[in-house]
Order: sequence, then structure tokens, then C-alpha cells
Amino acid sequence: MELETTNLTRDWWLVKVPNYVEQAFSRKECGDVLGKLKVTRTARGQEVMFDVDPKMTLDGQVVSEDDLPRAHKMSLQPAPKYAMSVLSETIPSPEAIAESKSAGTILKPEHVSIEGRVLQRADARPASTAAYMAQKRKQVAQVQTPLRPVKTITTYGGFKPVSRHKADTDFPQKSKEKRVRLSKEEVEEKLFQHFERHQYYTFQDLLRLTDQPQMHLKEILKGIAIYNTKNPHKNMWELKPELRRYDEDGSKAAAPGSS
Repeated sequence: MELETTNLTRDWWLVKVPNYVEQAFSRKECGDVLGKLKVTRTARGQEVMFDVDPKMTLDGQVVSEDDLPRAHKMSLQPAPKYAMSVLSETIPSPEAIAESKSAGTILKPEHVSIEGRVLQRADARPASTAAYMAQKRKQVAQVQTPLRPVKTITTYGGFKPVSRHKADTDFPQKSKEKRVRLSKEEVEEKLFQHFERHQYYTFQDLLRLTDQPQMHLKEILKGIAIYNTKNPHKNMWELKPELRRYDEDGSKAAAPGSS
């Protein structure tokens, strides 16, 4: 990489400009007129004004003074205490850039030049004119405009938004048929038949098997069964010991009088 130092002693002004001026400058070609710089000597020192070229374009169109303020006052800053230089570099060709990206390598500039040193720093501030204030109001209005505004829909194409869909509100209807209440002897006979098959049942299972009202079934169970409150058969019902027809291990006991 070569470093060119021919213009090392050239003096430059480093000027900070508003965004809209920078956008307009970026569309200019080398040698185009950017504006006019007017320097006036006063008792308090130098007064520098910069007027943007009236033919300045923004987004490819010539803009009026309402959209792009012309007059800007240069606010001169103290000279930097450290050396500042202006550098320029030669950008490689697009083909070389594409090739370096595909190869995964870092492409360095082909040629770097020192264009000079920064002699003065300044800020270009637009004058507080009616045109500038109108532009600021326009910018504030644009920022406050929501990107996704809410609109009221008056017509819809076959589908209307609802808060709750029918599938979420249509629940299966519970059967309205009342359970027929059987006599105590009939319910006990059913319970004995089921307890001969299994030793332990939950209340919901017995309710489903006997198809009896809850209170009626619970009253009958209290007379013939025991409700376990401890593991391993917690929350389950079993027959009382004197009514069981099986041994403690769950096998059927021999009928009385059999050999």
C-alpha cells in the first residue's frame, strides 16, 4: 500500500453540516458548486456565512427554500490542540471486492493520500428564519406520525373479526336426565357385585357404575365400606372386613360349609 504526501501542507476546514445539507452534498459530482462562503470582518472578529447553491437537489429534485434553508451561519470552534489530517483512499474495483468476500479475506485500499491538515473547525447552523422554522415543524410532524396508524374497517371480505369464536363458546351440554334413585338394598347388591371384581374403587368410579345420586350413594357407602385416608390406597373405598368375601390378599374366600 502506497502513502501519498504531496498535499501534506494544504489547509482544510472541518465543517459539521445538518443532515439535509449532507444528503444534498452527497448527490453532487466532483467540481459542482455547493454554495457560496461569505467572510465579514467585524469588531468581534470574523463572521462567516454559507449560502447553499439555489440549484441544490434533494432526492433528485430541485427543492425550494421552504424545504432546504439556504443561509447558514458558521460557528467557528477553537483550533484543535492535536493534529488532525484529511485522508483519502482509492477504493478497489467491485470485482475485486466481490472476490475478496467470496474468499473471506480483508481487502485493503490500493492507494492512500494525505490531503492536508485541519486548520479550522466550524458548525454550519441554519439561520432562524421563517423557512427554517417551517421545516422543523414539518420534521416534528413527520416523526410524530405513526408508521402503522389504526383505521376503522367499514367493509370486510367475508370475515368479520370477533372477540370469541364459536368453537370457544360451544361446550358440550351436560345431560339433563336425572338419575333414578334405587332402594338401599338394590344399591348394596350392585356394590357387592363390583367389590367382588375389585377390592378398591374411587368414589367417581362407583358413581359411574351405580348411576346413583351422590348423596344417596355416599350414605350407603358409609354403612358398608371404609374410606382410606392413607397410602397406598388413599382416597379409595373398600368393603368393611366383616362384609368381605375374599381374604386379606384379595383372593376369594371359601363359602361357609364347603370342604
